[in-house]
Amino acid sequence: MVAGCESASTDVDADAAAHDSVVSGWVVAVEDANTLKVEAEGEIQLVRLIGVRPPEGVAARTACTFLSGMTRGKDIELHCDATFPVQDDGVMWAYVYRRDDGIFINAEM
Repeated sequence: MVAGCESASTDVDADAAAHDSVVSGWVVAVEDANTLKVEAEGEIQLVRLIGVRPPEGVAARTACTFLSGMTRGKDIELHCDATFPVQDDGVMWAYVYRRDDGIFINAEM
């Protein structure tokens, strides 16, 4: 699991620090309209975009293509939020920014 994005803590200071956790990586693949496969710190991690609800049907394919065009092969920053702990299946949640131009991917979706 990528360090700095583990899980929520009940300690107030730890929660504040986790909200500021930033991990750099690059997008290996797009799994669906709100999930990226990211290589960070030598590990492959599934990352879901906080605040992005994937559409269904034809719109899902369009959204996936759009997300892929914005992120695939790009260097990104994952901004972790302790209120969205890593799921039991290891999927982490993050706010995602492209490193080259600062585009906030979650907002674009």
